[in-house]
Amino acid sequence: MGNRRNRKIQNVLQFAGFGLPATLIWAAVVIIPFLYGIGITFTDWNGLSLDINFIGLKNYKTVFSDPTFLSAFLKTVIYVLFTVIVSNVVGFFLALVVTSGIRFQGLFRTGFFTPNIIGGIILGYIWNFIFPMQSHQ
Repeated sequence: MGNRRNRKIQNVLQFAGFGLPATLIWAAVVIIPFLYGIGITFTDWNGLSLDINFIGLKNYKTVFSDPTFLSAFLKTVIYVLFTVIVSNVVGFFLALVVTSGIRFQGLFRTGFFTPNIIGGIILGYIWNFIFPMQSHQ
């Protein structure tokens, strides 16, 4: 029982040893600047001056009372919802077509995957042009 517990503790420590550095770097690069940016929204700082004053929710009141912002925000929400829904519906339909076993499935797979392959082929030709094989005589 004790050996099993020690092994479990060792696994947790090993996981933490591998995961903690990446998590700390991610926090330093993403989370801390994000939280700092949120804090700045509650000030009147213009990004250049050294004078920073706390103004609370005044910036948010200004932004949400601006009709241009509200129009742009509404258009963005509609665009995001539309593109997410349409891209998922199209993606599920294409996945169904290439995996369902319907007639001409091979043709659909060829048409679907050929554009992905062409880029690699062209890249191979480019590298072959840049670094041609030389015969060693």
